[in-house]
Amino acid sequence: MLAAFGVAPAAHAANPLQTAVYIHPENVPTNDAAANALFKRVHQTGATAVRLSLSWREIAPATRPSVFRPKDPGDTAYNWATADRVIKLAVANGLEPLVGVLSAPAWAGSKKVNPVALRDFASAITSRYTGTYQGLPRVRYWLAWNEPNLSLYLAPQNSGKKLVGAERYRSMVNAFATAAHAVRPDNVVVAGLVAPFTFGKDPGPLKFLRALLCMSSDANPRPTCNARTQFDILSVHPYTSGGPRHRALSSNDASLGDLPKVRRLLDAAVRAHHVVSTRKVQLWVTEFSWDSNPPDSKGVPLTLQAQWVSEALYRAWRAGVTMFTWFLLRDERRPSPYQSGLYFANGKAKPALRAFNFPFVALRRKHGVYVWGRAPGGKATTVSIEMGRRRLATFRTGPNGVFSRVLAVKPSKSVRARAGSAHSILFPLQPPRDLFVRPFG
Repeated sequence: MLAAFGVAPAAHAANPLQTAVYIHPENVPTNDAAANALFKRVHQTGATAVRLSLSWREIAPATRPSVFRPKDPGDTAYNWATADRVIKLAVANGLEPLVGVLSAPAWAGSKKVNPVALRDFASAITSRYTGTYQGLPRVRYWLAWNEPNLSLYLAPQNSGKKLVGAERYRSMVNAFATAAHAVRPDNVVVAGLVAPFTFGKDPGPLKFLRALLCMSSDANPRPTCNARTQFDILSVHPYTSGGPRHRALSSNDASLGDLPKVRRLLDAAVRAHHVVSTRKVQLWVTEFSWDSNPPDSKGVPLTLQAQWVSEALYRAWRAGVTMFTWFLLRDERRPSPYQSGLYFANGKAKPALRAFNFPFVALRRKHGVYVWGRAPGGKATTVSIEMGRRRLATFRTGPNGVFSRVLAVKPSKSVRARAGSAHSILFPLQPPRDLFVRPFG
């Protein structure tokens, strides 16, 4: 069938790409029916996972008791009510929980986190969600902190000319991973989660990651020390002031167009044995979005945003990203600045929702057109490529729903992909234009 349509399969079509949506526990309704509807809607976006950030400070006692077993999830000083509820909701709605731990209590160092205290809490929280404790669900993926290159989450970052934040974070990750892997060897620890830009005196993400991984800033990174960090997945938050191909202005920053640079750094660190893991180390995006216009007058126009979302997923996949997390599900009501939802605040879907659910791009090539996409839910199926009412090609996706082909045709209009009753957005053969946008609206 492929030959009949002039289709050449691509080498990495089998590479997976899963999607997730970021849901902050504070935004989960207290009403159970409304909360279930929220997580059901996350699943309907095509996401297979949901990112949940849990505050250690809110789970732990405000003052450390004189009698306290910090490694014991059953210690009565802990308050697991919110954590239990949101994790149960996620699993009940068919979503893999990606659980992040952040915000240390004052007695554990606050922003100057005590790694030993973090290790003890990691033992408690991962023990609680082994799938065998008091009927609670299994959590496999654990995110160690959030944007540790920012003083907002980890301080101090600098001591004189020394980047002490990266060293402290390495101690934190090693402590967290040691505990998580001791509880269950198949637990997966995600490190990094770095903010995209240099803010004030805080380091940019690549500068921070190079220090964390002990690698140089060369085009071909090489070891600068012998320290090793224990994790299974490295994650970044590659927000951009432009479109999907846009690169950050600073060599220390990392926008979407810089993902290949992040990949090279990670691969070099793995080859240098600076990453300790028993599995193939992956690259994830655990937070990304663009605000839309409307409602944000400085956001991306709705049609262009949908095109950018499709291409963002493609560019991430091409750089080796295996999980891509969107922030947020729904716009927050004004005066909140966050207007990057896949839905408007009133619940109406944006065009970006279709692009996120069924990402698809079509790019001109010398001898035809290159098409890439991922069928809804990342499931294997048959897809067709259409221009108007004309079917240009039909073929099977890879086992994870991803397809990548060069069609020996030269369509004259925008094209789209179809899988059963679902179809992607129309993607223009002329690449979507770039323009400056405020990364956070």
